[in-house]
Order: sequence, then structure tokens, then C-alpha cells
Amino acid sequence: MAAHAGADLYRTQAFLAQKVADADFVTACVRGNADMLRALPGAERGRVVWLYHGTDLSRFGAVRRARSDSPTLLVVGRLAPAKGFDDAVVALGILARRGLHPRLVVVGDGPERARLEALGHEHEVHAQLEFRGAMTHDGIVPLYASAWALLAPSKVLANGRRDGIPNVVVEAMAAGVPVVGTRAAGLEEAITPGVTGMLADPGDPVSLAAAIEPLVRDAARVDQLGAAARERVNGDFDAARNFERLYRLFETDGREDGACA
Repeated sequence: MAAHAGADLYRTQAFLAQKVADADFVTACVRGNADMLRALPGAERGRVVWLYHGTDLSRFGAVRRARSDSPTLLVVGRLAPAKGFDDAVVALGILARRGLHPRLVVVGDGPERARLEALGHEHEVHAQLEFRGAMTHDGIVPLYASAWALLAPSKVLANGRRDGIPNVVVEAMAAGVPVVGTRAAGLEEAITPGVTGMLADPGDPVSLAAAIEPLVRDAARVDQLGAAARERVNGDFDAARNFERLYRLFETDGREDGACA
């Protein structure tokens, strides 16, 4: 059994403990989810392994940084409430009132697009927003190369829906891009504040703007954090290495510890 992200794990936990107990082993791609599954009443005899999915380092780890001359921020994902992209637009307005005007490139499409465009006009930053729509990996790679930071302002919704560690976060870090995320779901497992990126409070545009501001003001710090982000991913998020850990679990019916250190 694989427990992926948090969309279904937290909206309802009906029969979840029984599934964990009956499985030969369960993999969870976020440590917090693994801890939750282990703590379910009735799941005590289950074997839960924390194992990151990882990313293709041959593709994203090979990106050659060509940071843009002026601050450019990036968001990538479905334009849906849990992603928190509305907070990114509002944070842009807060930064504008402080005299900072980074560009925000929005990659993806979804039900929130019209609202994000309206927020851009409301906060007078529409000229700084660039909507690219859905893109392939090949199209996104140059954006990773030039971005100053990826924003991942995820939220936990009232119905329990949440992100885990979005693939784009690991891809960006592999490409040497620092990530500004939130203390929600699994992002704090990948982002070490002040080392590989910055963290803000979820659902708080003021906190998000405060996390973005030091990077927009200091290109040298962007490069320093980006280099550390790349190194962090190389250590724990190599898809090929994590596949081997998963394969060993199948070989041994889950008896071998394949968890990330």
C-alpha cells in the first residue's frame, strides 16, 4: 500500500487502520503521514516505511542556472485553493508597497485562475503577473534556470485536503532554486529555513512576504540557498536511489528498512 500526499488520508480515515494492518508494508512519501498512520488505533501491527518519491536528477540536477537579472518568482501547479497561490499574489502587493516589484510567473491552470487575475488587479500587481498555463517539463526547465525562487504557499483546507511535498518543490531544488514554502503538510521536511529556502505561516500573506523579501533583496543569498537546496535533494530525493529502497522492500516483504535517513 502507498499513502500518497494528504488529499485522501485526512478527509476520511474510514478503514485506513485496517488497510495499514493488513498490508505487508505501507510506504508514505511524507514523514508526517507515516507518523499519523503508525498512530492509528488498530494499526499497531502494520509496517509503515517513510520513503520519498524523489525526482529525476539526470534531468533537473543537470539544469545550469542562468538567474534572471531582475527578481523573478515562480509558482507551478494546479490553480486550486490548497496550493495557496492567492496568498502569493497578495504577498506581491505587500512587497510592492515596500518598493519591491518582482515578477511572478504562474505555470498551471485550474479553477482559481480568474480569482488570481482579479486579485492581481485588486492589489495593483497585475502587470507583474505572467500566466503561462499548463506546460511540459521541457518548457519548465528554463524557468527553473532563471527563477530567483519557487513559491509553494500550500494551505491545509477545512476538509483536510493538503499537499505533501509537491514534485515541483523537489524539481526546483534539484535545479538549484531556493523554495519559499509554508509550515503545512510536508514542506518543512524539504525546506530548511535560511539554508535551502524560507518558510512562512500557511494562509498568511504577510508572513509569506516577509519570507520572500530577503531573497528579492539579495541575489547572492539566492545563489547560496540554491546551491544548498541542490545538495539537499541529491542526498534524500534521488528517485533512482529511492526506487532501489522500494525494490528491496518488495524483495523482503517489507522486512528490510527502506526509510530515508
